[in-house]
Amino acid sequence: MKRYRVAIAGYYGFGNLGDELLARASVEALERYGVEREHMVILSNDPENSRRAFGTEAVNRWSLIQVSRAIKQSETLLFGGGGLFQDATSVRSCFYYWGLAKLAERWKVKIWALGQSVGPLYTRTGRTMASDALENCHVLQVRDSASLAVCEALKIHPKATSESAEGKIELGSDMAFLLTDHLLTAMRNESARPRFLINLRPCPKNKALPEQFAQAISLSALKNTDRIIDKKTWKSAWKKFRRRYRENISSAQESLRGIALWDADLCGVALADEDERLMSRLIKNGDLPNMPIERVRTLEDAARVWRGASGAAGMRLHFSILSAMAEVPLLAVPYAPKVEAFAKACNVTTWSYDEERGVVPLPVLKIPTFNEPTDQAQRKIDGLCRLILGENA
Repeated sequence: MKRYRVAIAGYYGFGNLGDELLARASVEALERYGVEREHMVILSNDPENSRRAFGTEAVNRWSLIQVSRAIKQSETLLFGGGGLFQDATSVRSCFYYWGLAKLAERWKVKIWALGQSVGPLYTRTGRTMASDALENCHVLQVRDSASLAVCEALKIHPKATSESAEGKIELGSDMAFLLTDHLLTAMRNESARPRFLINLRPCPKNKALPEQFAQAISLSALKNTDRIIDKKTWKSAWKKFRRRYRENISSAQESLRGIALWDADLCGVALADEDERLMSRLIKNGDLPNMPIERVRTLEDAARVWRGASGAAGMRLHFSILSAMAEVPLLAVPYAPKVEAFAKACNVTTWSYDEERGVVPLPVLKIPTFNEPTDQAQRKIDGLCRLILGENA
């Protein structure tokens, strides 16, 4: 009998809240099904912190010896959520997770994937490795229709789970949604602090986008100059505003009339260290209103920050997902296809830079609608666990 039931692979241990939520959701889903935490092992960039956070075994994801041993000693290898197979920044992500799949094949370990975002895949190498790895999954669940379309375009056909069951790609949702009840329970224990939440992150493919979005936030905050925005930022934003619009200033000002959600203090929300550094720089440069920045590291931190929020506007996918979970009116900035796919699925208002008009104020926000109820999502996961782990986990 092997030491582990499941080895869990993802972008874990890098201090990014979204990926840590995916790890937690994967662990709790497996435990709910009957797999004890001592029979799980996480491949992590920070094994000690992962052991402490999740109560599982953990190994260094960069150690070939440790990873090989962990996979060999496990019955299954789970790709536990997130955009693992994409080459938007580099093909290295595809290569790493393809390599894990090859190790699993070598040791005859079953591969499965839950809540996966597949793509974008711009290179032939990325497409080949993603196809090869995902075709060897006995269960392949994607989190949005865009990922499903990528898999269909690549003609990916997962392995059959049994002689009578044909392998197919399942459509689900992001694994973090399984933590909704935890978040709402924790929020009830926090005191309400009316704030409007802002998140910006670096965008290698469009380096100007965070600054453009920051200027839109400044423009939209002009209605509440005395409370929210300092004079230096106000003057900087107004100067850029006049230069962009020139003769169309009155109509642009009128578009600010519907921004009722700004009757609260602004608060920056960083889900990773790079978010905090970027927003601090934009505040210093006068592109973003002066505001405190909350570094959110856990679901409990998120409950404290989102409790009482009157609205949220941001770039990161899991900033949007947490806002949806907390039922907070949201504006998403689709800097990547995964954010655009989420926005379409949850009927979320989006913002983008207008090449002709320049920076435009933010539109009126609305509460996202769940594309899949939490209990339904959990039942799907339970069913997929049963296919891989059997009736007696």
